[in-house]
Parts: sequence; structure tokens; C-alpha cells
Amino acid sequence: MAERINLPDGQSATIEELIRHAWTTGEFLEERYDPLQLELDQLYDRLPPRTRAFLLESRKIGKTFGLLARSDKKSRQIPGWITRFAYPTAKQGKTVIAPIMEEMQEDCPSDLRWVNREQQDACWMLPHTGARMYLAGTDDATAIDHLRGPKSNLNILDEVTVFSSNLERLLDSVLWPQTLTTGGLTLLAGTAPVSLDHPSMVQIERARRSGRLIIKTIFDNPRITREDIYSICTE
Repeated sequence: MAERINLPDGQSATIEELIRHAWTTGEFLEERYDPLQLELDQLYDRLPPRTRAFLLESRKIGKTFGLLARSDKKSRQIPGWITRFAYPTAKQGKTVIAPIMEEMQEDCPSDLRWVNREQQDACWMLPHTGARMYLAGTDDATAIDHLRGPKSNLNILDEVTVFSSNLERLLDSVLWPQTLTTGGLTLLAGTAPVSLDHPSMVQIERARRSGRLIIKTIFDNPRITREDIYSICTE
């Protein structure tokens, strides 16, 4: 018989039951947040409905894991939750997201895992809540239109500072109307664009004026030590 652990509320549970409860409630990945990911997730919770925010950050700060973990948490807590995930190209997106999702779900019970739809490999489903996450590239107009739909609770534009297509059309025509009935949040994230002419600069400036620009540098990264920073600066 599996060992039972006494809980503060007087109940008891096995390790397996605790893990299952944490995945069912969406709390498991939150426990894996580093301090910065937790800070950002709490900040997103405080944003008003239909807000567009921009996370301008340095490399290797753990943004994609944090954004996917937020989608996972909400998808487990709110039945029918819809996430639309935009990436520079669909192929790049799947290359980045698939291994992160596998790592995220390493300890997840099999019946609570995300399922990749066979007929549409850019859509993941969470069967027990009916949640879905759609992924599409943004390298041309046709790709952008793959992100259309009746509603969205969370829009994530990752690596937005290297998007090659019409960013304003994606935001204003494709994604924003889907948040009208849901109050959905739109999160743009990326490092500083190479050129000041890149369309993301307009979004960065709009976010700055509205107080929705979030800047996190190498000095905010809890994974990097002072010695690492010194070495990087030296190189």
C-alpha cells in the first residue's frame, strides 16, 4: 500500500494523489516557476481584460516556458480555454514548443496530458477540459489566417521582434476581435529588434505609452550568476 502523507487540513494523501491533484488544478507547473516567471505570471493576472502587453527581454530568460505554463494552468482551471500561439513560422514554433511541452508534462498522469490532434498537428487539446492551443506561423498572409477563430482567451506572440509579416493586421484584424467576448489577454514577447524599422517597434512604443511595456534584462535572470554576467561581458 502506498504511503499516505498527513496534510495541514487533517486529510491524508499519497504522493500520486497529490501529483494528480496539482495537475488537475493547474498548480503543478506553477511550482516549477523560477522567481522571475512567477513575478511575470502574477503581473499578467493583474492586467485588465483585453489588454495588450509587451515583454521585452534578454535571451534565455525562460519566457516560452512561462508563457506555455500560463496557458497550461488556465486551460486546466477554465473549461474550453482557447490559446492562440503565433511564431515566426509554424515549423519553428513546433520545433521550440514540442520539446518544452514534453518536458512540462514529464510527471503528468497520462489522462491529463495535452494531445496533439492527428489531423491538425498545429493544435493541441486537453481532453478533460476541452481546452485547445492553436499554433501558426506568421510568415505570410495565409499563415496568419490560420489563427482566426470565434474566440480566444489568451494570444501569445513569441519572438515577435522577428516576425516578417503584417503585425498590425495579425493583432487588429485576426486576434483582437476574438477577445471581445472573452476579455482575453494578448502577450507579445521578444528580444530587442535588430532594426528600428521593424513593425514591433510600433507595438513597443504603444506598450510604453500605456504602461504595458515589461523590460527584463540579463540582470533579472535568476538562472545567470554574477560570474556568468562578468564572463559574458568579457567575451
